[in-house]
Amino acid sequence: MRLLRYYIEADRIPTPSKEVAVKSKSFLAILIMVSSCTAWPNMRNQLTASDDRPAAVSTPAATANAEGRTASEPTPVLPFYGIQYVPLSELPQVRALGFDMVLTDFAYDADPAEWVTYLDTAWSLGMRVIPWLWPEGWKLNRQTGVWTIDATARRFLETVAGHPATFAVYALHEPYWMECDTCGYTTAEQQALYRAIKQIAPVPIYSEINGIAFWAEATPEKAIAPGVCDYCQTAFYPFINDGRYLRDELIALIQREIATLQRLAPESRLIWTMPAFEYHEDALRMPTSAEMWDYARLVYGRAEISGDWWYMWRWDNDLYSSYLALHPTLHPTVRKIADEIVAPRRGSRATSVFLPLVVHRRPLPQHARWQIQYTGEIQTDLEVDVFNLDLFDAPSEAIATLHRKGVFVMCYFSAGSYESWRPDAPAFPAEVLGKDMQGWHGEKWLDIRRIDLLAPIMEARLDLAVRKGCDGVDPDNVNGYTNDTGFPLTADDQRRYNLFLAHAAHRRGLLVGLKNDLEQVSELVGHFDWIINEECFSFGECERLLPFVQAGKPVFVIEYELEPSDFCRQALQMGFNALRKHWALDAYRVDCRE
Repeated sequence: MRLLRYYIEADRIPTPSKEVAVKSKSFLAILIMVSSCTAWPNMRNQLTASDDRPAAVSTPAATANAEGRTASEPTPVLPFYGIQYVPLSELPQVRALGFDMVLTDFAYDADPAEWVTYLDTAWSLGMRVIPWLWPEGWKLNRQTGVWTIDATARRFLETVAGHPATFAVYALHEPYWMECDTCGYTTAEQQALYRAIKQIAPVPIYSEINGIAFWAEATPEKAIAPGVCDYCQTAFYPFINDGRYLRDELIALIQREIATLQRLAPESRLIWTMPAFEYHEDALRMPTSAEMWDYARLVYGRAEISGDWWYMWRWDNDLYSSYLALHPTLHPTVRKIADEIVAPRRGSRATSVFLPLVVHRRPLPQHARWQIQYTGEIQTDLEVDVFNLDLFDAPSEAIATLHRKGVFVMCYFSAGSYESWRPDAPAFPAEVLGKDMQGWHGEKWLDIRRIDLLAPIMEARLDLAVRKGCDGVDPDNVNGYTNDTGFPLTADDQRRYNLFLAHAAHRRGLLVGLKNDLEQVSELVGHFDWIINEECFSFGECERLLPFVQAGKPVFVIEYELEPSDFCRQALQMGFNALRKHWALDAYRVDCRE
């Protein structure tokens, strides 16, 4: 692995030097990505074991019409703010700093379950990932012009492409440079790899080009072109050890790189990199806070730049714990850039990326009087702390009335089933509809593995909850894997889907509850704000709810058949908020706290 370095002279635009520095795993970068795309990642139905057949793709002649994105390829919805090479154990710390993107290497010889664990953890924290298989499992035979993607690399691509946390796959590092000026891969060779990867997994491809304009001007067969990278990274190091900040050179190079990419590969997105080296032997240094601020204003002042890496590298130390954690004076500036430079560029697409993960309207008490009512005239005059209403059916006026009384409003919708009577029922593709839900006419189980197809529908429902003024959401039927759904759902499938729901709700400032799914309470208690359970006393399962009590979070229990005298005393002793209700969920209630 080589890191292309620009050696800087004050009187000219920098060009690549033959001298290279070994790229270490031990470096840190801060990434801010902004995108205008509109689809969630494409999910494969399930992880499948890779076979040993290599993907062999011949290198065609270089052409400006090289194959671009496939129709089914996932594209990002939200802007990102991230950090490179973070160990699994440090993801919570960097997420707490506001980062929601990470680029990291996945060990070639690791169990694929380790890759999934990293993606799951990042996703549960509200982060996306650019995974990089290292060592890479794709090799070019220069005699035949054929790329071979081995079985491990195929499994890697299939695994990460099937996960909602995946943003893009890292393909090549400085592909034009490699070992020497005359080495590296031609544009046509890179286009062949691009196609080979996408034949296996329809994911965006990220490559660290570095020097887009330089290579286009110096070597035509290495000029950027469509079908090389969807996200193309370039770099410039403007901070010199003698104290200079090469601001004018930075501005000039930004213009050159933008113009070159727009001319030769207009569908690709430019990612900028501001590297600053800390070790004393190099001719570069760390920026000051003022320089960081000015640099960010220059880069993000150009709408053509879709993101920026703050790239800080040391030879021998680990990332967050060895670098960023030791430079707390930079933290306020990093955050200020996010809040005051990056966020405004998002305009109406701004999200809660730079806010705490949960920003709700009113507190949710752990011990509460409550009501759940989906039929009949809503009794807004009840003296309760919490009210659970149907998202679609409840009038906004009723929610507003409850709010004026200080009531926390939960809004119910089914996240694990299709309901034929809902206004958005036509949005559900036939391929996600499973078996009928026993006892519920017009309702079918969903294939919750297909987050790519379900996410737009569920996110639209969450957006509706925000518009109607809901404080939190109650997504139902999130334990399909324990039922006969017509799909081979696993516990991992369910956990991943439930984490998607929790994260999507939190990003909108909504609290979110877990409905039933008792088997995964211990895994999910940290990601949900309450739990609602039906008939745990009837089935002798209430002990499973205690992790929420121990976490200081509310437990809401509904009993339909038992008399209040059969469960209320024990419910109060366990710290539960329990009701006796009719199956119709009408106005009738007996609250154990009253």
